[in-house]
Amino acid sequence: MSIIAKGVFVMVALMGTGGLVMVLQGKGVAPKPTWKPVQIELSEPTTSENTYTVWVQLSGEVAVPGLYAASSNMRVKDIVDRAGGMTEKANLNRVNLAKRVKDGLHVHIPTRKTKKVKRSKSKPASGVININTASASDLTAVKGIGPKTAERIIAYRTEHGLFNSYKDLTKVKGIGPKTVDRIRPYLRL
Repeated sequence: MSIIAKGVFVMVALMGTGGLVMVLQGKGVAPKPTWKPVQIELSEPTTSENTYTVWVQLSGEVAVPGLYAASSNMRVKDIVDRAGGMTEKANLNRVNLAKRVKDGLHVHIPTRKTKKVKRSKSKPASGVININTASASDLTAVKGIGPKTAERIIAYRTEHGLFNSYKDLTKVKGIGPKTVDRIRPYLRL
């Protein structure tokens, strides 16, 4: 901000608050302060011709996110260090800490994604189930067999008798050769 712009800002601020105080005091009413003034130090450009002050915003997994004044020759790592460093959840692989900062730069430190442990329905607890005696809940424990397919398998078994081969499963509506190949390791006759 130039010196003239600073002077105009201060003059307008003083006129605005001073005029309000004088008007209120003239009527015998003392204003009650609702805010406290904060002193802000504005950085002037440095004396070096090659460096100047820039503002960088940090967000995400840093100890103290916010807006930081920095020298134009600093790196993202320097600004992150000023912010108290990264949290334990920070994903270091997604941030270029060697990047030079520039005015108006926004650096977001993303969260490391934790791998969710998926409960596999691919194998029932016992490992392999008997297709001719399995209940609907046993059948749905096999990946590739949903509730409707399990009902169809039981209905087919009830109507036509036991399955004599894995190929007989293709006679059940919704089960094709590829599905049989996929579920066969988890079934027995």
